[in-house]
Formats: sequence, C-alpha cells, structure tokens
Amino acid sequence: MIVSRRACLFLFVLALTTGLLKSSLAMGKGTIVITPMVTVSETYDDNIFLDKNNTKSDYITTVSPGIGFSVTSRDNGMDLFYAPTFVKYHEYSGNDTTRHNARLHLWQEMGKSWRVDLREDYLKSEESSEASFADYEDRQRTRHTRYTYERNVLDGAVRYQFGPEDTLTAGYRHDILENKDPLLDDTVEHGPYANVVYWFDKQNGMDLGYRFTKTSFERNDGNPSGDDFDGHEADVRYRYRFDQRTEGYVGYGYTRRIFDKPSRKDRTVHEGTAGVTHHFSPLTSLALDVGYYKPDGYGSEDDTGNMSYGATLNRKFERGSISLRGRGGWDEDYLDAEQRGYTRYWTVGADADYAVLKDVTAYAGVSYRKNEYLSNIEDGTYRGRCGLRMSFLRWYSIGLEYAYLNRRSDDPNDEYVDNRIMLIFSASRPFRSTY
Repeated sequence: MIVSRRACLFLFVLALTTGLLKSSLAMGKGTIVITPMVTVSETYDDNIFLDKNNTKSDYITTVSPGIGFSVTSRDNGMDLFYAPTFVKYHEYSGNDTTRHNARLHLWQEMGKSWRVDLREDYLKSEESSEASFADYEDRQRTRHTRYTYERNVLDGAVRYQFGPEDTLTAGYRHDILENKDPLLDDTVEHGPYANVVYWFDKQNGMDLGYRFTKTSFERNDGNPSGDDFDGHEADVRYRYRFDQRTEGYVGYGYTRRIFDKPSRKDRTVHEGTAGVTHHFSPLTSLALDVGYYKPDGYGSEDDTGNMSYGATLNRKFERGSISLRGRGGWDEDYLDAEQRGYTRYWTVGADADYAVLKDVTAYAGVSYRKNEYLSNIEDGTYRGRCGLRMSFLRWYSIGLEYAYLNRRSDDPNDEYVDNRIMLIFSASRPFRSTY
C-alpha cells in the first residue's frame, strides 16, 4: 500500500518536472547549472547497532557520486539533486547496501501575486542513528538494527500575496516512512494546511494557521500497529513591531488527536505563548519565548499544565559564527523508528565554526535533551561533534570529524554509547550556461 503511494507521488512529480523544464526552455532568458560531484568517506564506528552490552564495531566505506541540476528563468525554476551512496561494511558485510538521497523543488510565478511551489524529498538508509530531512538532532531517533528504511515527503503549496507583507498560503503535505524491519510500523501522514499573514499597519499584524493530518500505521509481523488518528492543529498570533529591530508576539495554539478506535480517548493540548525577537545588529540576534500548555486526555498524572520556554542567540563574526539555544515544553513525532507521542522535554545546545586559515574551517557542536514519556520512562541523550574541513584546488575538500552519542535511560535496553571517526573527501564543480 505504501509502496504504491510512493510510486504515484514519483510519477506525479516527474510529470510536473518535465512540463516545467519544457516551459522554461521555450521561454528562454534563463540559466542552467549542472554540478557533478562525488564524496568518498571512511568511518570507524565502535557500536554500529547502538547496543549497551554487545557492542559491535566496524569500518564503513561509502562512495557517493551525485548530480545537481538547476534551471531558472524569470517566472519559474527547478532545482534537482540526486546522490546514491554505495555502502561497504568491512566486517558485517551482510549490511552492505545502497543509500539514496534526492531533492526536488519546482516553482512557478503566475503574475505579480500568485506563486506555486512543489517540493519532494526522498531518502533511503540503514543508519542506526536515523537520518531525516531536517536537522532534528534532539529528537533522538535511533534503531538497533541495520534494516533499511525509506522516507518520502511531498509538499505542494499555492501562495497569494495581497499586500506588501500580506500573504495567503494553502498547501498539501504527504509524508511516508517505510521500514524493512518487521517489528516497526510503516507510517503515512497527509493532509492540507493553510496560513494567513496580515499586517493592519506597519506595527500591528497577525498570523493565523491551520493544519489537518490523517495518520495511519501498518505492520508486517502480524502484531497490532499504532492507532490511526486524525489530527487538527490551529494557532493564532498577534504581532507587534516595536521598531525595525524588535518584534514581539502573543499567541494561542490548539492541538487535537481524534483516534479511529472508539476505545481510545481523544487528546487535546492548549498552549499560550509570548515571545520577542531583537536584532542587535545584522550579525547578532536574540529570540526569547515563554508559554504555558495544558494537555487533556493523556491520563490523570499527565493532564497537568506546565511551562514552555525557549531562547536562541546567533552571533556571526568575521571568520565564523556561534549559536546557543535552549528549549523546553512538549512535542510528538510519529514518523520515527521510535514513535513518540506526547513527550515533555527540555534541551540545550551550541554550535560554532571558525575559519582557522583561508581554506581551513574548524567546527563543533554539543547538545543534551531530556525526555519524559507517558509511560513514565525518562531518558537523556548527549551529542557532540567536532571536525576540520580544508578546501583546495577550488573544487575539492577533505575533512576529519569525530561524533559522540550517549543515551541514558530508565529502560536498560535503550542505553548505549557510540563513537565515530570519519575521514571525508569530496569534489564538485558547477558548469553554467544561459539560454
């Protein structure tokens, strides 16, 4: 069922891509950029299955040729990227596989006010520290096998601009997660969304958003899968500009989960928030927010309100940048190896990069996240990485990176420590032409 959905999405996007390409070439006055590339890496991983006691180490070699293709004109454009990755395990060769990573973005302007965007992302991987399209390092997606999994996300949206800063956006999003591991659910989430941004004057404005999702689960081992549900998410914000550098807001969010099974109680979360963003300069910004959320339907011990909060500081320097962040509150994620429903959490992290020499960059990042689930199990995950990257002969680079992952949990089967050392070589060169 999920495979057929993915095939339909691919054919739909392929048809639109072909039509847009023909239209762009016919109109002329555009640019084509073709970028062939290749990345070769050697990784030592001392715990490839993320197991606490029975750790298995291996050297993993990957070769990833890729191609980037971009066509742009005045009114439309296309960006396409595809890279297969051939993976070789030196000790555990039964895990040898081919990963895939593809991205596509199509856009079309229709007059001065209308724009259509279509995005599709696809990946296939066997990595235990699960890969995704966004950098959700604090979500702690982990697998204890090397079964492959596939993700496919299609997002199409139409935007209408009816004022200098006023927009109406309507779209549809379709997410698929398919697991080869028979003990894990396959998951599909899809549904429409809409958002309105309107400024009454230069200082006072509002955001109004809504999203509907239909979430379903399938399982191949004969055991019960997750409970299907419909989801409603709505939020409204009043925005106020104090000046060109400072903006504040107050808002309210509503989340509801309606389960298909009559035996399951529906769940709701109400949340109020207030925040402010200030740009000290073009190089430095600070964002702060605080709120209060109240769940209902999660059980007597969990239906208690709690504070939410967040802070992000970004600072750019002449030769680098630094980012500090902290956040606490609640979230959920069903498109995961570990399907996380309602979860209380807090997290802190920092990232930095610095140009040591003209062509040599050093970078580092650390984070910690603490989770508390409805099962009353708690866990915490430490992450860290650091590395050096050197560019040479304009088109080439070489890098050395170390990554650390440590999860501590009330469940002893979900604790582990993992260390990885990676040597990475890459080359890419763009070829540009106009038509």
